[in-house]
Amino acid sequence: MELEKKIADFLTRTEAKPARSKLAPYDELIRTLRQRRWTFEAIAEALDTEFGLKINPKTIWAYLQVRREVTSPTGQTKADQDTKAQLSAPKRRFNLDA
Repeated sequence: MELEKKIADFLTRTEAKPARSKLAPYDELIRTLRQRRWTFEAIAEALDTEFGLKINPKTIWAYLQVRREVTSPTGQTKADQDTKAQLSAPKRRFNLDA
């Protein structure tokens, strides 16, 4: 019981840390623009002109990669592509008796 009280007291005294990525507040915008087939360069330019956020297009790409949600031109996520590739990979069988 005393440990639980100490933990609760500690949590009430501490503050939440801000998001680690400065792109986190723009997550939905970035994903929507990617679904609309915007390039990373165009997204970076829009973030600069509309929101004053100077960011390298590669940073946007890396941000989405970490979250495994980079979409292909077909609209599939990387996770979907990986799963599809595993399912469609030919199964090889070897005759080891020869």
